[in-house]
Amino acid sequence: MNTYNHIEVEGNLGFDPQIKYFESGAFVVEFNIAIYQGKTRDGESKPPCWKTVKAWGFEQATNLQKGDKVHVIGQFGVDTWNDRETGKPRQKDHIFVNSKFQGHSIELVPRQSQHAADEF
Repeated sequence: MNTYNHIEVEGNLGFDPQIKYFESGAFVVEFNIAIYQGKTRDGESKPPCWKTVKAWGFEQATNLQKGDKVHVIGQFGVDTWNDRETGKPRQKDHIFVNSKFQGHSIELVPRQSQHAADEF
């Protein structure tokens, strides 16, 4: 069975992006987004789902700011490591976006259309 690792989300940045540059000239922009989860049966907003985005080579991502709404298309990824204190394996998921991969993108959602998108 073939599987396809694809994730598409829209959310608001929780903080200004962090940019890491490498000697090779490559760079990664990392930020968290809050993804709207809808409302309960009582009409109360559910808490947002927070996801980390790691965007490789997206120059436009360096201009994003806390609160901006973005539309992200990429892959689901997992970082794994061993805990320094306990030695036990740990992991954290993220959304991986690479400017060299066809179909991957990060787009700023225009302010005037943000409220309409939040209505559903």
